[in-house]
Amino acid sequence: GDVAQGNYFSGTPQALARMAKAIFQAIKGVDASALILSPATTGLEYPWVSGDASGTDYLDRFMGASDGAGGTGRDWIDAIAFHAYSHNGYNDLYSIPQMVANVRACMALHGLSDRQIWITETSAITPALNTFVPQRQQEFIARTLLLALGSGVARVIWYAWDDPLGFARQPGVGSYWNDFTGMLAGSTISVVNSLKNQRVAAVIDGKRYLV
Repeated sequence: GDVAQGNYFSGTPQALARMAKAIFQAIKGVDASALILSPATTGLEYPWVSGDASGTDYLDRFMGASDGAGGTGRDWIDAIAFHAYSHNGYNDLYSIPQMVANVRACMALHGLSDRQIWITETSAITPALNTFVPQRQQEFIARTLLLALGSGVARVIWYAWDDPLGFARQPGVGSYWNDFTGMLAGSTISVVNSLKNQRVAAVIDGKRYLV
């Protein structure tokens, strides 16, 4: 009775905490080194306050929700996951630093500031990436990655390879993704700034980049 039908979880934070506990215990019982991510919320792009019904607020309520056995949701996760989609209808990738800041504020409330943050899903959805001209596609990918990694996110996972938001039918975009992520792998990103003309400036391994 806790979960309604639909594409998204619509149950209570307490039900989600119980599910997180069951998943954590089952996976750790098989592989103690496995990294267990939190349920991934979305809708985090605006400055957050408790009770505002945003994705951040739901993450906060999950972390504090009883698992029915003396613990809370925050006890059953190793790292925090979220989906970095803006819901303003304009693919506002420039709100990613605000999303990360909101997640960090929530983590601090629950004593989890030392944990990694993963973006487990992001893309251009409104309009979709495949409607962009090639240069715009490359700019969107590069700016998204730089703003996320520059905010301290540990991993960024693109949605998805085999649909219009991804690269399977766009080999040029896939090639750019591979080249750009290859350049970033193992590098040190020391500065990332959004500029007034919507470009993103970064310092990577001491070299300046502008995309």
